[in-house]
Amino acid sequence: MAGAYLGYGINLMNIDKISESKIYITKALQVARENNDIKNEMLAINNLGIVDELSGDYSSALAKYNIVRDHNEKVKDTIALAYIYTDLGSLYTNKKDYPKAIENFQKSLYFYEAVHNPIGMKDIYNELIKVYKLNGNYKKAMECSDQYYILNDSINNLANIKKMTEMSMGFQHEKDLALKEQTYNQELKRQNLFKLAMAFVIFLISLMFVISYRAYNLKKRTNILISKQNENLEILNATKDKLFGIIGHDLRKPATSFNGITKKVNFLIKENDFETLNKFGNEIEKNANELNNLIDNLLGWSMLQKDGIKLNPQKINLFSAVAEVLEPFQSMAKEKNITIHNEISIDNYVEVDEQSLYIILRNLIHNALKFTNKSGNLYLNTSREKNRIKLIIRDTGIGMTNSEISEMFNFHSASTKGTANEKGTGLGMFIIGQWSKLNNIKVNTTSEKGVGTTFELVF
Repeated sequence: MAGAYLGYGINLMNIDKISESKIYITKALQVARENNDIKNEMLAINNLGIVDELSGDYSSALAKYNIVRDHNEKVKDTIALAYIYTDLGSLYTNKKDYPKAIENFQKSLYFYEAVHNPIGMKDIYNELIKVYKLNGNYKKAMECSDQYYILNDSINNLANIKKMTEMSMGFQHEKDLALKEQTYNQELKRQNLFKLAMAFVIFLISLMFVISYRAYNLKKRTNILISKQNENLEILNATKDKLFGIIGHDLRKPATSFNGITKKVNFLIKENDFETLNKFGNEIEKNANELNNLIDNLLGWSMLQKDGIKLNPQKINLFSAVAEVLEPFQSMAKEKNITIHNEISIDNYVEVDEQSLYIILRNLIHNALKFTNKSGNLYLNTSREKNRIKLIIRDTGIGMTNSEISEMFNFHSASTKGTANEKGTGLGMFIIGQWSKLNNIKVNTTSEKGVGTTFELVF
């Protein structure tokens, strides 16, 4: 329960509802202390410090940060120390005490280096660039800028190469398995025919008719099996070709945006053209999100092709799950000025495979934001009917016709662009349909052109 209160409070804080956020984080602190939950207690104190900092109460924020810092130093939690020194650095930056801000950011950098966390190191170098500029030390700011872009390029290149390599290996592995199975069946056919031939010689002439009849049936069944396997292999190869077409087409634009990124950014910094630099950064972030969504859906499709998927149903809090899925979409909603109304009760639990639920929610929420115009709304709530729980996701987007609804769960080789020209793989709704069937989740859809769409997940 402490985690649920804390997650809701952080979500409210992210949408600038500071007063309401403080109420729920304080509840989380009380529950954690009652249950002697030290981890959530420290997280609650830390987030209350962030709330105080956002409210301008720097003294109270500093006191709370110091409590968390002292605890983490006592238990020697390296990654937690990296986080709290980052918060302290931000606090001193807001207080315009730049030497102390630099000191705390450098301590945070030390701990991120200790745990080999390049993403954390990149973020700290970014903060140091800002503080050194505010402090008038442009030489140090430039040194930190060089380190930041070295780490950023390294992280992006390694992540993209790893995902594409894993995907390629997955396709090749499935193809090899199919070929091995076909070879095995052909060898089995030859062995069976050999046995039948030997039996024909050994058995009495009176049994010849029976043996011949069985040989005929076996040959027929074997041919049907091979024909079916060849048909499935052709379908798999055709689908694979479509996916490689998607990869080649949809990866081109986001991948191109990363070419020469360091040179472009360094040039804009030297020219002090921060307006263009900001636009360039936003475009890169948008392309990175498109690339991430593309890879997520391709990996989801790859998992569906494997036989014997093992589901692990467990009791999951719907509010916490939705809040976690919404987090990476906040920037997309903010860019389109879409208001997200999360009205899900914190007391609703469902029995479902966690990975499946997150795949379904990510695609539904992404589609809702993708096809909603600027200044629109996204509503999320729940209802209960007897022993069933219904999760309702409603948007005020462009809507669908009845024919589009009837076809939406089929695989398409190309997707429809969103209201801000967002792109996709054409796999999203297909994946939702497949994972819903596997988890016995009923999906009800209603829509009206120009008004919006409502999805109901019935657990």
